[in-house]
Amino acid sequence: MVQRYISPLMRQVDTQKKLKKGNIIRASVVFGQPSIACHGNGLCRVDLDTAMKHDSSVFPNAFGESCERVPALFTYSEGEGLKIVISTQEISAQTYYRQFSEPFFQLVEPFQFSDEISEALELKSTLLPQGCYRISKTKECIVVYLSGRIALKGN
Repeated sequence: MVQRYISPLMRQVDTQKKLKKGNIIRASVVFGQPSIACHGNGLCRVDLDTAMKHDSSVFPNAFGESCERVPALFTYSEGEGLKIVISTQEISAQTYYRQFSEPFFQLVEPFQFSDEISEALELKSTLLPQGCYRISKTKECIVVYLSGRIALKGN
């Protein structure tokens, strides 16, 4: 089993916690497009943190290739909507560049959250439509705002 570094950001959050008017969970994310075996841009797979406790940091795709699992926090509240928070220390340079080199996060294909994730976050809708989503980046983390797509010129 591969031992992973766990950043202080991820360590200080309970696996499942109630916010003032929402929830926060720890999860593992595989970025990419499901239709092309987790290559490309978007969300390929999201699992609750319990899936990573006895697993390595990679997930085999349909072609037997290894896809990086990235630990993340998902937060949902009525006021701020759905967000993903990723520690910059827990994402490879290759995945960071592929997914976050633009000033937005591109979801090339719609993404369907599992019932497990939807229930844990108490989401009203389990489908994220394809599109470009706002991000903010600091030295410590990346935040993806999944509640509203942004309009790009030409779209």
